[in-house]
Amino acid sequence: MSRDFRHVLASFYGTPWAIHPPKLKEIERALWVRIGTGHDVTPQAWDDAKPRADVGMIDGEDGGFIRYDDDIALVPIQGTITQRPSVFSAFSGGTSAEEICRAMDQAAADRTIRCIVLDVDSPGGTVLGLPEAASRVAAAAKQKPIFAIANAFAASAAYWLASQATELYCTPSGMVGSIGVISAHVDESRAEEMAGIKTTLITSGKFKGETDASQALTEDARANQQAISDQYYTMFQNAVATGRRVTASKVEADFGQGRMKTAADALASGMIDGILTRDELLAKVRRQVPAGASPAALDRGRRERAAIMAQKFLPTH
Repeated sequence: MSRDFRHVLASFYGTPWAIHPPKLKEIERALWVRIGTGHDVTPQAWDDAKPRADVGMIDGEDGGFIRYDDDIALVPIQGTITQRPSVFSAFSGGTSAEEICRAMDQAAADRTIRCIVLDVDSPGGTVLGLPEAASRVAAAAKQKPIFAIANAFAASAAYWLASQATELYCTPSGMVGSIGVISAHVDESRAEEMAGIKTTLITSGKFKGETDASQALTEDARANQQAISDQYYTMFQNAVATGRRVTASKVEADFGQGRMKTAADALASGMIDGILTRDELLAKVRRQVPAGASPAALDRGRRERAAIMAQKFLPTH
């Protein structure tokens, strides 16, 4: 039996997202096109929605990471991020928070791995599962150095994850940011009225069904949804502040306020530690992280190197 895309659309509107808004709109439009053309989500479509090796996590013998130079764990975080492999990631490839957790745990526990590199190119994704995945990155960073690189896009949920690394870099043409939470509600009541349809909700519980698309969103329901969004936003800000070793107020004031920042601007505000290509980062890792290097020792030199990079790349005027 197939699943109608309206089921997926309801999930889309019922989910809080930490994602670059244009990407969210792209996913929304794609879902509506599926509905308009009468396409169904078949069991095969759900299988096809799982992250593919060429765009998302590598599901190999090392448990989600690529073994680079034998002792470096390279973890791709690419495409739309969801809690589990889902149909949403089918539109651009994707990575699941569960797979990121597994890769972090296994790379951190593997005694042959001296450090981890997060290769990030993602517009972000759902909030669900993100705090847990970010905490696993932070926990792994206490066991061995983690380097993250926006190669070339680390937006919203992707930046949330990358900010937990020991050091965070961006490619020269790359961008980071979009710190915030977004969700949507579609009011179909007028469309149903014009089509001669009237939906009657049978509910138990005062607020059950208050966000159903068959009715307009009340002010009370909107306020509740805003409160939920604000809670996730606070979690997001606090995690970034901890990961970047700054205050939450600095994140609020200087980290873009929901906007993306270019590499140079991100470096100036402290969102990243430097501007490098991925090859340059891997070369740096090979030079500077000998086997057995401790995260504490690595962190002592981080701020000094960030200051040097800032002088190199920031305008002098």
